[in-house]
Amino acid sequence: DEMPGLSLLACTLPGETAVTPFVVTAERMPQWSSLFRADDEGRPAFLLFADPYSAVTQVTSILNQLCPGSVVAGGLSTPPLDTTPSLALYTAGARCRALAPGSLVGVRLCGPRFEMHTATAQGAAPVGPPFLVTAAKDNLCLELDGAPAMQRLQEVS
Repeated sequence: DEMPGLSLLACTLPGETAVTPFVVTAERMPQWSSLFRADDEGRPAFLLFADPYSAVTQVTSILNQLCPGSVVAGGLSTPPLDTTPSLALYTAGARCRALAPGSLVGVRLCGPRFEMHTATAQGAAPVGPPFLVTAAKDNLCLELDGAPAMQRLQEVS
């Protein structure tokens, strides 16, 4: 978790599938109208890759309003600090560049024979028995099975 990582997207798409990349930064949103066309064949789908300091919630809300029912999937890249870039963008014919913290890159996919289906796979394995959360405050887990959460974690480590 404390070492740099790399995610790479490669795929083979059905013919006539349009691929439209876009970038969202703190200073710039895309022209949303360029991502939606009246003559689209098929339902657009979107892949989003963002850091948690980006406008990912706003972007997913906009996509849902403009294209309800479309699949929106992707992932978060969490940098160690909110001032550290965690995304880089390479497009054919251009140099690879790090994107400013708070950025999001997306890809719109659409075509007459294109469909996107999603599955969730958590890249982790259980380290002990399941516990019931018995106390929490906001997003903090305070107790598991009636004991302090840290105590339960130490029991299984």
